[in-house]
Amino acid sequence: MSVATILNKVNPILKKPNYIISVLILLTFFFVLMTHLSQEVRDLDIWLHLKTGEQIVLNNKVDLTDRYSFTKPGSQWINHEWMFQIIAFLCFNKFGFDGLILLQNLVFALIFLLMFLLGFRNRNFLFLSSMLYILLLNASYRFTIRPDMFSVLFLVLFLFILLEKNKYLYLLPILQIFWANFHGFFFLGPILILIFAITKKDLKLWVMLILVILANLVNPQFINGALYPFKTGVGLIKDRFIFQFVQELRPPLSLHAIFNLRDWTFLKALIIISAFSFRFNQKRFNPSLLLLWLISLMLSFLAVRNIVYFSFISVIAIFYNVRQRLATDQSLSNKRLTDKNYYYIGRYFLICILGLSMVKNANHLINTRYFDFDNYNFKSGLWGESLRNFPSSAIDFIVTNNLPERMFNDFNSGSYFIGKAFPKKRVFIDGRTEFYGNEFLKQYKKICEGDKEAVEGAIEKYNLEGFILTNTISNFDDKLAKLLIENKDFKLIYFNEDALIFLRNTPENKNLIRKFTINIKNWRAQDLPLNKIGARMVFPYKNIKRANVLEKLGYWEASISEASQALKLIPGSAKLYETIGNCYFELKKYQLAFENYRTAISLAPGSTDWKIRYAECLLKLNYLDDAKNELEEMYKKFPKNKEIIYNLALTYKQQGMLPLAEKTIQSIVCDTKEVKYQILLAEIFKEEKKFSESLNSYKIALKLDSKNKDIKKSIENIEKTLVKK
Repeated sequence: MSVATILNKVNPILKKPNYIISVLILLTFFFVLMTHLSQEVRDLDIWLHLKTGEQIVLNNKVDLTDRYSFTKPGSQWINHEWMFQIIAFLCFNKFGFDGLILLQNLVFALIFLLMFLLGFRNRNFLFLSSMLYILLLNASYRFTIRPDMFSVLFLVLFLFILLEKNKYLYLLPILQIFWANFHGFFFLGPILILIFAITKKDLKLWVMLILVILANLVNPQFINGALYPFKTGVGLIKDRFIFQFVQELRPPLSLHAIFNLRDWTFLKALIIISAFSFRFNQKRFNPSLLLLWLISLMLSFLAVRNIVYFSFISVIAIFYNVRQRLATDQSLSNKRLTDKNYYYIGRYFLICILGLSMVKNANHLINTRYFDFDNYNFKSGLWGESLRNFPSSAIDFIVTNNLPERMFNDFNSGSYFIGKAFPKKRVFIDGRTEFYGNEFLKQYKKICEGDKEAVEGAIEKYNLEGFILTNTISNFDDKLAKLLIENKDFKLIYFNEDALIFLRNTPENKNLIRKFTINIKNWRAQDLPLNKIGARMVFPYKNIKRANVLEKLGYWEASISEASQALKLIPGSAKLYETIGNCYFELKKYQLAFENYRTAISLAPGSTDWKIRYAECLLKLNYLDDAKNELEEMYKKFPKNKEIIYNLALTYKQQGMLPLAEKTIQSIVCDTKEVKYQILLAEIFKEEKKFSESLNSYKIALKLDSKNKDIKKSIENIEKTLVKK
C-alpha cells in the first residue's frame, strides 16, 4: 500500500477534531498563564506600596513629602503610583496575599483578553496560541505585583483603540488620567498618539494628543507630577550611574549574548518573527506600528525592564501584519499545502509540541515547593507569601527589641523594612531610586563596597546606630560586613540566613549588646531535627545561605559546619562539596580539600572552576604529574582560561621545566593586571638567573599592589644580587 493511499484514509480522521483540539490548546495556554500569575508574592517593593496605600487610606491624602527615611525627611516625593497603592492595600487588607495575586490575575487576564481580540481571526487558534505562548515566556519575568502591570494594560488598551476601535478615541484622555496616577510610564500615552498622529495626519488624533497631555496634569502634584518622568529621563541621560546600580535598568544583551541561543531566546524569536511580519505585509504595513516597533525595540536593548513593552508591541504588530496580508490576498488565506494530508499531519505535530511544552511548563510551576522549617511542612510556590525572599526574622528582631531608629539598611530590604516597621522605624534607603538621586546612590554604593571613608562619613553625617545587611538575594555586602566585624565600635548582635545586624557600642545600647552579642568566629551550625523532617526530600536553604555568608566572610570552619548539616538533607549536592573544599583549601588542609573537590567533580563533571581547584590541590600535595595531566587536558579545551594557564605554568616551574613555564605564563601576563601572574613570572626569571628581567616583573607587580611587603622585599634582594654581580 502506497503512502498516498494511507494518507487518504487517515485524512478524514485528522481533519474532524481539528477545531476542538485547537480550542483546547488555547484553553491550555490560559491555564498556563494563570499558573504563572499565581506564584507566591516574592517582590520586596510591594511592601512599600502596601504601606503607602495604608497611609493614604488612613489619612485621606497623598503625601507630597517623604516620611519614610531619616536620610531625606521632608524632601519632595512625587508619588505617581498612589492609585495602584490604594487598590493593592485594599485587596491585601481584605484577602491577604492571595488578594494581591488575584489582582494580578485579573489585570493580566484583561491584558491577554485584549491581545486575543487583536489576534483572533477565522478560528486561527493554533497561530494565536503559539504567539501568545511565546509572549508569555518572554514577558513572564515581569509578572510581579507592581504598578508596571497597569502600564502594560494601558499600553495594550491604547493600541487596541488606535488600531481597532477609532470610534472610542474619546476614551483616551480618561484612560490617561488613570495612567498618570498608576505608574510613571504614563508618558507612553502621549507618545503613542503622537506616533499615530504624525503618520496618519488625522486631525482628531492631534486633538486627542492635546487632551491626553492635559490629562497628565490631573495628579496630586499638578505640573510637577506631569513633568516628573521627563525630568527623570533627562537626569538619567546626563548621569547613567543608575543604569549600573539597578539590575532591571541594565542592557539585556551583551555582544556575547546576542549569539548565544540560551540568552533571551524568546526575545530574539519575537524580534525575528515580528520583523518578518512587516516584510510579509510590506504592501499594507502600518507606518505608525513600524515606527512604534522600532522605538520599542531600541528601548528594549537599553534596559531589561523595557523588554515587556516591546514584547506586547511586537506580538500586536505580528497579529496586525498577518491579518492585513491575509485580508488582501484571499488566495493566500485559503491556500493549503499541495497535499492536505501532509498539512494536517504537520499541524498536529505542531499542536503536540506546543501542547506538551505548555503542560510541562504548568506542571513545573504547580509542583514547585519548598520546606517550611518553622512548621515542618512543605509550602507551595503558588499563592500566599514567600517564606524565603524576605528578611522577616531580622526585621521582627529589630522591632521586638526596639533597636535604634537610625540604622543603615541595604537597598533591597528598605521597602520591606517600611512595610513592616513604619511608623516605628524609618529607613536609610529603599527602592525609590529617583527619589534618592544619583549622588546619594553613589555614596551608598561606596558604603556597600566597604569604603572606610564613606562608611565613617555616613556614620557621622546620619548618626548611625547600627547596620542591617540582608542576605535574601545574591548580592550580599560582604566587604561592608568585614569592615564592621573589624570595627570595635560595632558589635554583631544578629546572624541568620536572612541578615546580619550590627549595633553601635554606646552606653545607650550596652544592654542590647550584652544580651545579643555573637562571636561569629565560634559559630557552629545547630543539628537539624531530622526526626521532625523525616525521610522527605528537603532543600536546606537556610544552612546553605549561612554557609555562603560565612565562606565570604572568611569563617571557614563555621561555613564547613553549616554546609555539613545541609549535606545531611541533600547528600548529592556537588555545590556543597565545593563549598567545603573551598574552606579546607583556605585552611590549608589540602588533602581534605582534594577529597571534597573530587566528590564535587564526580557529581557535576562539567565545572571548570572546580577542576582548576582540584588541580591546585594536587599541586599543593606535590602530585605534580597528576596536576600537569589535569591542567594540560583542561588547556586543550579552554586555551584562553587564564587560571588554567597560570596553574600550568606553576606546575612546569615546580617540575623544573623553566623555559616552558616562562613561555606559558608569558602568554597571559601582558593581558592582565593580576599581581600573581607577574610574581610568578618574576620567580621563574629569578630561578633562571635572569635577574634584570625578574626585577622588572617585580616592579610591575609592585605598581599593581603598592602595599605588598613581600614584593618589596624580593625587589631589595634582587637589587642586592645585581649590585654584587
